[in-house]
Amino acid sequence: MDQKFTCYLEIPTNHSETIQMAVEIDDGYDKDVITKYNSQKNFLGIELETTNFRSLNKSLQSLLERTKLSYDTINFAQNESKYKNNN
Repeated sequence: MDQKFTCYLEIPTNHSETIQMAVEIDDGYDKDVITKYNSQKNFLGIELETTNFRSLNKSLQSLLERTKLSYDTINFAQNESKYKNNN
């Protein structure tokens, strides 16, 4: 079984429209990589997942380039716990 590489990103909501637009545009992304897109109160969550680490890195780079964001702008989360609603 292939190992999966997952990257959880938290992006400030003032960038959410830009990110949503970038996620909706397929070219430049591996369609299988962006598996979740979730907007919360204070941040936008994106899960990038792939079995190919280079593909994950390429998708992350592409996302940053398209949205004009830097690594300083985003937070890398350890897991998806922040994406789940506490209902």
